[in-house]
Amino acid sequence: MIFRRTAWWLASLVLMVFAPMLGATTNSAWFARAWQTEDGLSEHTIVGLEQSPDGYLWVATHRSLSRFDGLRFQEFLPATPAGSPVDQIRAMILDRRGRIWLVKDGGAVVCIESGRVTQTFILTEASSGAPARAMAEDSQGNIWISDSTGSVFRIHDGKVQAYGTADGLVGKGMCWLVTDTQGRLWFSQAGSLGIFQDERFVTSLTLGQQSARIARAREGGIWICAGLKMYRFRVAGELTPVAELKQEPALTELVVTALHEDQTGGLWIGTSSGGLFRSDAQGIQTVGTTHPNIINILEDFEGNLWVGTRGGGLNRLSPRAVQLLGPANGLPFAAVQSVCEDSGGNLWVAGQNGALAYGSNSVWRLVSNQSSLNGGAASCVGAEANGGVLIGTRDKGVFRHQNGDITPLALNSQLTNQFIRSLYLGRNGNLWIGVNSFVARFQSRDGSLKHFPLPAGASDVRTMVEDSVGDLWMGTTSDGLLLRIHGDSLINETINVMGGLQHIRCMQLTSDGSLWFGFAGKGLGRLKNGRFFQFHDSHGLWDEFVSQILPDDRGRLWVAGNRGIFQLALSELEAVADGRASHFRSVVFGRGEGVPNLQAAFGICPSAAQTRDGRLLIPMLTGLAIIEPDVLRKNPLPPPAIVERVTVNGRTVASYDIPREDSTNKVVQVNLRSLSSPLNIDPGVEELKFDFTGLSLTAPENVTFRYQLEGFDRGWKENGTARSIRYTKVQPGNYRFRMIACNHDGIWSETEDSVALNVKPYLWQTTWFPVVAASSGTLLLAGGILLTVRRKYRSKLERLQQQRALERERTRIAQDLHDDLGAGLVEINFGSELAQDPSLGSDEVREHTREIGARAKEMVTALDEIVWAVNPKHDSVSSLATYFCQFAQHFLKATSVRCHLEVARDLPIAPLNAEQRHSLFLAFKEALSNVVQHSGATDLRLAIAVTDGALKITVNDNGSGMDQDSPRARSGSDGLGNMQRRLHQLGGSFELTSSLGHGTTVTFEVPLKDVGRTTSA
Repeated sequence: MIFRRTAWWLASLVLMVFAPMLGATTNSAWFARAWQTEDGLSEHTIVGLEQSPDGYLWVATHRSLSRFDGLRFQEFLPATPAGSPVDQIRAMILDRRGRIWLVKDGGAVVCIESGRVTQTFILTEASSGAPARAMAEDSQGNIWISDSTGSVFRIHDGKVQAYGTADGLVGKGMCWLVTDTQGRLWFSQAGSLGIFQDERFVTSLTLGQQSARIARAREGGIWICAGLKMYRFRVAGELTPVAELKQEPALTELVVTALHEDQTGGLWIGTSSGGLFRSDAQGIQTVGTTHPNIINILEDFEGNLWVGTRGGGLNRLSPRAVQLLGPANGLPFAAVQSVCEDSGGNLWVAGQNGALAYGSNSVWRLVSNQSSLNGGAASCVGAEANGGVLIGTRDKGVFRHQNGDITPLALNSQLTNQFIRSLYLGRNGNLWIGVNSFVARFQSRDGSLKHFPLPAGASDVRTMVEDSVGDLWMGTTSDGLLLRIHGDSLINETINVMGGLQHIRCMQLTSDGSLWFGFAGKGLGRLKNGRFFQFHDSHGLWDEFVSQILPDDRGRLWVAGNRGIFQLALSELEAVADGRASHFRSVVFGRGEGVPNLQAAFGICPSAAQTRDGRLLIPMLTGLAIIEPDVLRKNPLPPPAIVERVTVNGRTVASYDIPREDSTNKVVQVNLRSLSSPLNIDPGVEELKFDFTGLSLTAPENVTFRYQLEGFDRGWKENGTARSIRYTKVQPGNYRFRMIACNHDGIWSETEDSVALNVKPYLWQTTWFPVVAASSGTLLLAGGILLTVRRKYRSKLERLQQQRALERERTRIAQDLHDDLGAGLVEINFGSELAQDPSLGSDEVREHTREIGARAKEMVTALDEIVWAVNPKHDSVSSLATYFCQFAQHFLKATSVRCHLEVARDLPIAPLNAEQRHSLFLAFKEALSNVVQHSGATDLRLAIAVTDGALKITVNDNGSGMDQDSPRARSGSDGLGNMQRRLHQLGGSFELTSSLGHGTTVTFEVPLKDVGRTTSA
């Protein structure tokens, strides 16, 4: 940043020193808009400038080639490695076919056409160390190249041919080449100047040893700059002196580096250290640029002049339409709040600090408040028809400047300590004065002063305007009231006109009788023929905060607000207000005119003004803006509309000429320029984006667009100045994206640009899919019916099986009740009869009673087992584990065997029906009985777990064990056989492991179904 600022300072210093010494005057009528690296340039040295037929500006630096639409630089990546991948670009030319030719170090020549490098050449070895300096195309389409050694080459029919002294060249020094309007090739080398004809360079004129630059003349022949002298030369041999730059001996030698004649006949002269000059009938003027070393000059189709510098980037020269006067121009203060012009052409300016100054150009004088205004601070100024200037103050009343004298008005005694915020001269000569609490009307014919008190609570009338019938309209900024004085009556029009309170910053009357209102945050209003309409940003308004309004003489409304200055066409506003259009254009003035970050002042009346010569004066917080509407040239050229890029889901699928890289770093080859068939898009378009441009380089920031996606949008849509549009969830089908552009003067493209697209469907989105789906659905329905029938049959079969299982369970329960409870009751009955025998002694009766109680207890246990087995609440593994643990502890409680439980923490909630639980319980009970009756064990371990989808129950004792090879073990006892049979019926397994002296282990394993979530046991 320090280096850049230093470079700017040095460049400015050079221009300041050189301009007066070169006999040229500084021409502030031109403004140079600069583009540098922060704007997208690869570097600040421009070695080539061309405009292609489609309207793009092509910019070559040493490092790269870029395409420019006025806002965005797009680097042409294939140009960098082509021909000579590491050497710098030295020169560029655009031929009549629209092809770009580049010459690089090392003699590499590259031809680019329609976004592709189509040809490469290598000049002779003699040129390998000499950079190219000049290029030209003759009438036959041959490309001519000269280098710094004086060598000249021609590319003809795909071949390179070298020319030298044997062909008429002088053979020393740089040879400059140019073609005239008829396509003849001119050369200039070491003072010799001529044309190429009959395969030879023929000298027509000798200029001594001076180095001469040449350029095409619009009316035929060429321009010549020999040293610092300018000539016009024709084929007939007429050499006409035109102008001469002056060289001071003490300064660095001035060398002319570029010549160009513009559309008006002015000759532009670029130099190596003195900057840029323009020569015309009025003489030679210096035109400021961002660097004094000028390399090339180009005039585009719209008449803008483009200048490539060595170190200052790219400059666009335009007539200066807006300039800002401030302290740098001699104005004694920066913040301005009121301005007017007197009869002598002087501008009177009141600052926000209370200072008052008058003058013109850069000569300004401060008016002493102490001596001229009785110590008062100026608040506003207004011009009188008789040439006087009225000056309002903050607390000393109103003063008049007339014939060099400033005198107080007689009415000041009635305005003591009043802040004069508004002054307005009516057409009948009445002077209206607005202060904090009232408005006063001073009638000059009789000297009377009438007060109009403001409505209760209102204050600070800060803007006034007289309508076409002579009524005075007033607006308050702080209270949002709209007031009107008709005759001697003050009428509150706030509700009648605006419908409610709105803070009014300014008002203006136009020639059609319309009253215009500028609001704080509520846009622009118009009252015409009793009808009020309000314009907003949704209509195209650049700024909702409108502080100043001024009409010019060309049907335009100039508006200034918080975001700067912009221009509106009254015809477009009329169309929107009448319902004939929905949108208008805002032409913004700012950075492109060298006045960025402007913000208008408000709150004082009069504030803005128009001079007698048509200039518009607008107070700004940073100075006084002066607009010259007549400087703005009408741009009749329709801007070419071009779709530049199509992106699908973030990936570029097509681009105009310049290949792009997508997220996978694969170069996309589809070129929109040559696309003649619909662009096929894969299914699943989540986002579809179009980037486009309108090629008007005069005011690219004010180019507006309309677009339509046929098949998606119902009609054309306004896009403002935005250069892209996104669509989401685009369904399969055929579409066509259309767009059109409009330049800042309201000229629309002659032809639209469009891209046809075919968004492919997924399989289920195809047209034949519903037919296939319907057929498949019929088959599925038939299959479903068949499946339903089969399911019903299977369900019926399952119900029958369940019913049979239920009947078996009922039979088993009945059998258990009969076997266990029936036998038990018989025993109890038999025992009670024995106990009643009178012949028995007391001991025998007690024994029978004890047996009856024991048997009853066994029956209760058996009944509990039956109830547990048939209760569906216990149809789970966890319930079974709980019951088995409780039963084991209860069963072993009366024995000497200690019970140890090992139950898995998380048992699955898997179903076990009553039959399974009952069979498992009987087997488990048998195992416990064997431990108590036969093992002689002191400890028993019960383990319950689920592994690999099976319930595993292990009963392990530390008893005497048995020999598994013994006849008893091989044949199996009744108990072991019962356990094995029960587990087999359940589809499970039974395993017994035992050895003498090491106890016995019995393992039951039953497969489970629907093993789901777990639960703690």
